Amino acid sequence: MLLTYGSSYTFAPLYLLLLAVVYVLTGISYLVIASFLNGVAETRTIINMSAVTLVVYLPLAPALASRLGPYGLLIAYIVSNAASTIYAVGRVSRKFKARPDLEASANILFAGVGAAIPTVALIVVDGLRFGVINLIVGTLVYLAAYLTLVLILRAVDEQDIFNLRSLFGGTRVVAAIVNPVFDYESKLLCREAKVEDPS
Repeated sequence: MLLTYGSSYTFAPLYLLLLAVVYVLTGISYLVIASFLNGVAETRTIINMSAVTLVVYLPLAPALASRLGPYGLLIAYIVSNAASTIYAVGRVSRKFKARPDLEASANILFAGVGAAIPTVALIVVDGLRFGVINLIVGTLVYLAAYLTLVLILRAVDEQDIFNLRSLFGGTRVVAAIVNPVFDYESKLLCREAKVEDPS
């Protein structure tokens, strides 16, 4: 934010970091649960999700805002979304016997946190404060670490890579960008398979 907008947005990264915490809920279907419910015509559950969000947020937001300011509002937002997501997952689990793959979600989360460690270290030791260079190098370091860790932690497999190739392969420009990434992932998978089965 500082690089793009200047010193007026000094505190924006802290707010954005806290706001991004809500996406940790993706591991329990936060981003897909509403689409699933729409697909199976469970509109009542979707309405109930909104009600749960509102019931949790309305008392929590002013209480936390009075103590923590804008951070309190963000925390209330995260907690209310967590409550409605947990409600919906419980409903789907009971009615459709569908549950999120918590092990895969945890592995992806660990890969993301693990990849962030060298990136944060790079930012901390950047004494010269070359913002643009730091941004580019930090992005490349994060991507390389993340793409390696998701395989080591078995968060993705050959079928996932095949599905992603099919998804992004329809557009030539996009395919040209992402295919080297998928090639790297495929080579690592083959190498791991050889290590596990030396015969």
